[in-house]
Amino acid sequence: MLVADQRCSARSHQTNGQGYLLTKDTIDYFMGHHITDPSHNLDPRASPLLHADLSRLPDALVLTAGYDPLRDEGLMYAQRLSEAGNRATHLL
Repeated sequence: MLVADQRCSARSHQTNGQGYLLTKDTIDYFMGHHITDPSHNLDPRASPLLHADLSRLPDALVLTAGYDPLRDEGLMYAQRLSEAGNRATHLL
């Protein structure tokens, strides 16, 4: 699981955050073990989707599921990587 934006504000977090295998509560649990200061959520090292320059990164394969809370930000991350000139594939 990679949360590309620690703010978890993508629509799929709300629409798919409960009732499926990966839930908002589970995401919050794991994130709480790795980022304890909410101000760090805006740091691009924690939220790579927020980095201003995603160029020069390696090829990426981004996998998300149809009812995945991370689906929308995964798609956005793959799009941003491609727009920056990287090879990125998003599989849904």
